Amino acid sequence: KQSRYAGVLIVESLAQAGAIALLKMDRFAGKTPYFGGVDKVKFRRMVRPGDVLKLEVKLVKLRDNIGSAKALATVDGEKACSADLLFLIG
Repeated sequence: KQSRYAGVLIVESLAQAGAIALLKMDRFAGKTPYFGGVDKVKFRRMVRPGDVLKLEVKLVKLRDNIGSAKALATVDGEKACSADLLFLIG
């Protein structure tokens, strides 16, 4: 049985991967990224215990201290979840 919170954990994992991508940029070194929001979330496949979730986050827009990203989580090459993420950098 899948947990009712599995989707929340997948989106949280994508947001953390996006924060890491931001912090790797020299201009945001020493800053704090904040998860600003999520949009267009689509769950496409069940993720079960033992599955290996591969996370991909591409930063698509950065302006001052606001950034947006396209995120994708896959299992065995199949899309499990996609989302648009918004970040604020403090």
